Amino acid sequence: MASQISLKVAGVTFEGRQSILKVLYENKTKPEVRLVQEPTNPYDPNAVKVEYEVAGEWRHVGYIEKKVSEEVTKSLQDGSIEKVEFEQIAPVASKQVLWSSIIVTGKA
Repeated sequence: MASQISLKVAGVTFEGRQSILKVLYENKTKPEVRLVQEPTNPYDPNAVKVEYEVAGEWRHVGYIEKKVSEEVTKSLQDGSIEKVEFEQIAPVASKQVLWSSIIVTGKA
Protein backbone atom coordinates (compact mmCIF):
# COMPACT_ATOMS: atom_id res chain seq x y z
CA MET A 1 0.00 0.00 0.00
CA ALA A 2 1.16 3.54 -0.73
CA SER A 3 2.60 5.27 2.31
CA GLN A 4 -0.51 7.45 2.65
CA ILE A 5 -3.74 7.53 0.69
CA SER A 6 -6.96 9.52 0.98
CA LEU A 7 -10.06 7.42 0.37
CA LYS A 8 -13.63 8.55 -0.13
CA VAL A 9 -16.11 6.52 1.92
CA ALA A 10 -18.69 4.85 -0.34
CA GLY A 11 -22.30 4.00 0.52
CA VAL A 12 -22.86 6.92 2.91
CA THR A 13 -26.44 7.52 1.71
CA PHE A 14 -27.76 4.09 2.75
CA GLU A 15 -29.27 2.69 5.97
CA GLY A 16 -29.47 5.98 7.89
CA ARG A 17 -25.74 6.73 7.62
CA GLN A 18 -26.42 10.35 6.65
CA SER A 19 -27.82 11.02 10.14
CA ILE A 20 -24.52 9.87 11.70
CA LEU A 21 -22.50 12.07 9.35
CA LYS A 22 -24.83 15.02 9.99
CA VAL A 23 -24.26 14.91 13.74
CA LEU A 24 -20.50 14.72 13.29
CA TYR A 25 -20.52 17.49 10.67
CA GLU A 26 -22.67 19.85 12.75
CA ASN A 27 -20.58 19.26 15.88
CA LYS A 28 -17.31 19.52 13.90
CA THR A 29 -16.30 16.21 15.48
CA LYS A 30 -13.24 14.27 14.29
CA PRO A 31 -14.10 10.67 15.17
CA GLU A 32 -11.80 7.71 15.62
CA VAL A 33 -11.93 5.39 12.59
CA ARG A 34 -11.64 1.66 12.16
CA LEU A 35 -11.80 -0.67 9.20
CA VAL A 36 -13.64 -4.00 9.46
CA GLN A 37 -13.42 -6.73 6.84
CA GLU A 38 -16.78 -8.07 5.64
CA PRO A 39 -15.98 -11.23 3.61
CA THR A 40 -19.64 -12.32 3.51
CA ASN A 41 -20.72 -9.16 1.69
CA PRO A 42 -22.77 -10.33 -1.35
CA TYR A 43 -21.48 -7.50 -3.57
CA ASP A 44 -17.76 -7.66 -2.82
CA PRO A 45 -15.87 -10.49 -1.07
CA ASN A 46 -13.15 -7.94 -0.26
CA ALA A 47 -15.59 -5.44 1.27
CA VAL A 48 -14.21 -3.31 4.09
CA LYS A 49 -16.62 -1.43 6.35
CA VAL A 50 -15.67 2.03 7.60
CA GLU A 51 -16.80 2.70 11.16
CA TYR A 52 -16.61 5.94 13.14
CA GLU A 53 -16.71 6.08 16.91
CA VAL A 54 -19.71 8.18 17.97
CA ALA A 55 -20.56 8.67 21.66
CA GLY A 56 -18.54 5.60 22.61
CA GLU A 57 -20.11 3.31 19.99
CA TRP A 58 -18.72 2.17 16.64
CA ARG A 59 -21.14 3.16 13.86
CA HIS A 60 -21.04 1.86 10.30
CA VAL A 61 -20.83 4.86 7.96
CA GLY A 62 -19.92 3.21 4.65
CA TYR A 63 -17.36 1.15 2.78
CA ILE A 64 -13.96 1.43 1.16
CA GLU A 65 -14.66 1.83 -2.56
CA LYS A 66 -14.69 -1.49 -4.42
CA LYS A 67 -11.92 -0.41 -6.79
CA VAL A 68 -9.41 -0.42 -3.87
CA SER A 69 -11.08 -2.88 -1.47
CA GLU A 70 -8.89 -5.83 -2.49
CA GLU A 71 -5.69 -3.86 -1.83
CA VAL A 72 -6.99 -2.59 1.53
CA THR A 73 -8.11 -6.12 2.52
CA LYS A 74 -4.64 -7.51 1.76
CA SER A 75 -3.05 -4.68 3.76
CA LEU A 76 -5.33 -5.39 6.72
CA GLN A 77 -4.50 -9.09 6.57
CA ASP A 78 -0.73 -8.65 6.35
CA GLY A 79 -0.64 -5.89 8.98
CA SER A 80 0.85 -3.27 6.67
CA ILE A 81 -1.60 -0.51 7.70
CA GLU A 82 -0.11 1.66 10.42
CA LYS A 83 -3.11 3.88 11.08
CA VAL A 84 -6.50 4.99 9.78
CA GLU A 85 -7.63 8.56 10.40
CA PHE A 86 -10.68 10.71 9.79
CA GLU A 87 -10.10 13.28 7.04
CA GLN A 88 -13.35 15.17 6.51
CA ILE A 89 -17.10 15.33 6.15
CA ALA A 90 -18.42 17.80 3.62
CA PRO A 91 -21.68 18.61 1.83
CA VAL A 92 -22.19 17.78 -1.84
CA ALA A 93 -22.94 21.15 -3.44
CA SER A 94 -25.62 19.92 -5.85
CA LYS A 95 -27.45 17.67 -3.38
CA GLN A 96 -28.53 17.74 0.22
CA VAL A 97 -26.18 14.95 1.25
CA LEU A 98 -22.85 14.68 3.04
CA TRP A 99 -19.80 12.68 1.98
CA SER A 100 -16.74 11.68 3.98
CA SER A 101 -13.15 10.60 3.51
CA ILE A 102 -10.42 8.92 5.55
CA ILE A 103 -6.63 8.71 5.39
CA VAL A 104 -4.97 5.30 5.46
CA THR A 105 -1.24 5.23 6.26
CA GLY A 106 0.90 2.23 5.48
CA LYS A 107 3.89 1.12 7.52
CA ALA A 108 7.23 2.39 6.23
